[in-house]
Amino acid sequence: MSSIRHRPALRALLLSLALVLGPAAAQAAQPSERDARERLDAIGSEIQAVSRRLGATREAQDEATQELRQVETALAETHGRLDEIQSDRQRLNRDIATLEAARDELEEEHAEQVAALQVQLDALYRLGLTPQLKLLLNQDDPARLDRLQTYLNHLSRARNARLDEIANLDAQLAENRRELRERGERLEALAGELASRSAELSRRMEERERLVADLQGRYSDEQSRLAALDRDRTEAERVLERVQQEMARLQRPPPPPPSSRPRVSCPGRSRAASPRASVAATGYTTTAC
Repeated sequence: MSSIRHRPALRALLLSLALVLGPAAAQAAQPSERDARERLDAIGSEIQAVSRRLGATREAQDEATQELRQVETALAETHGRLDEIQSDRQRLNRDIATLEAARDELEEEHAEQVAALQVQLDALYRLGLTPQLKLLLNQDDPARLDRLQTYLNHLSRARNARLDEIANLDAQLAENRRELRERGERLEALAGELASRSAELSRRMEERERLVADLQGRYSDEQSRLAALDRDRTEAERVLERVQQEMARLQRPPPPPPSSRPRVSCPGRSRAASPRASVAATGYTTTAC
């Protein structure tokens, strides 16, 4: 009977301990407001740092992209110039071939003129210095011999003049060929310089392409990191809000302990009254008498 009589007191004591220790236990299980704010501030600082790095990466990416476009433009211009030089070299080769053909024709004509002149000189030599004596010995017509000698002399002079003209043309063609060859050498040198420049520009373009790709990857990683930090910040804000709500709840005054609650004496005639009726009347749970 005594143990049954003390059970309500034990329950009241346990309830008091729960009311006293419950907030402390809940507070210990939850992070403090200071920790939550520090975490939120740390995330905010990291977001600012990542944002600055993201901006710097973006600027570097734009600069590298612009340099890449400049290199690509210069490389395209160099290739265009190389194509022009190739066309010039082809035209130059055609001009040289035409010039060589003209020189071959002149050399053939020169050989023909020399051969004909040799025949004329041989004929004049055979006439000798005293054609009249030969005419008498051969009983030839002197007038015919004079006409023949005059014709041969005129023909020799004409052939000599043509040979001089051929020599001048040959010299001019030789000069033209020399100029064309010098031009070809200059084109070869320029083509070599442009080829070296093209190789250098190609190397620089590959470097810029790798740099742009690296910056793009870095920018993507930093964007992902920034998005993750935004999610962390949202979660930290929710944690701070929960902590603040818990702190506000803990700061509310607790209900009075059971020892301070008024006792309601049960008269003998109302011992059979229900405890629920007592609760409805007083607001406190009372033990039946």
